[in-house]
Amino acid sequence: MTKKLLTIILAGMMMMSMPGWAMAAGSGDMLQDQAQEMPQIQIQQRDRVQTQINPVDQEQARIQLRERLQIIDSAKTQMMERLRDQDQTQGQFSDIQYHWAQVQIQSAYHWGLAFGYPDGGYKPDGNITGLEGVVMMTRLMNCLTGIDAGLATNGAIDWDALPDWAKAMSQERNALRIMAQTGYYAEPKLNRYQFGFMLAKALGIEPADLPEGTVVFLDQEMIPAADLGYIQALRTLGLIVGYNGNYDPDRLVTRAEAACMLTRVLDSLGE
Repeated sequence: MTKKLLTIILAGMMMMSMPGWAMAAGSGDMLQDQAQEMPQIQIQQRDRVQTQINPVDQEQARIQLRERLQIIDSAKTQMMERLRDQDQTQGQFSDIQYHWAQVQIQSAYHWGLAFGYPDGGYKPDGNITGLEGVVMMTRLMNCLTGIDAGLATNGAIDWDALPDWAKAMSQERNALRIMAQTGYYAEPKLNRYQFGFMLAKALGIEPADLPEGTVVFLDQEMIPAADLGYIQALRTLGLIVGYNGNYDPDRLVTRAEAACMLTRVLDSLGE
């Protein structure tokens, strides 16, 4: 046996006899370094549990919403007409078959909240602009009675930020109010927080009280603290939901998600 080979064998035997804690020391330091580098929000998420919605509170909130807002008869009539007269191009859309939000997208079309494109598609995974969000919210508000259009004036809107085709529509009272209250009409793309906040304002929902320690979503630090009560109110009503305790407020809202949030409102009022 050569001297070099003997050295290799002896080294291997020493490694096998080394205590487990000694071998783990290096990996422990590595994990500690990774924890130190972990963003503070992720550390907070790891150590928290989302506050659950009390079913009694949820039902009471829904009753109060139904007492204040009702679907107008003309909206119901138009919905039934679209449902009866739908054609495969607009009623079914060419790109929503087997999509997770297929039913909600069809419902949004029947209620006149969202429409498709000339090619017959809906583009469910596409994103919406701030102005498209305003249009959708205005259509929803026009389906309801009990909406306070407010006292917004033209002076509250930056008309230079709007394309010409949108200026006439934006003069409508409901559109004017939602534009003035949120200021998101000029956004090139809306995120989930902005769309949710816009929905709360459109429906005239008051922010929920948040007792100390309330965890609305695990990533709630990404939501402006002043608006967190609005997000909790929507969550209590069941109008917005998250995933694994997170809301992903900075993620761009899709046309499918928008359809879901809007139709949940009408579904809750129809109970």
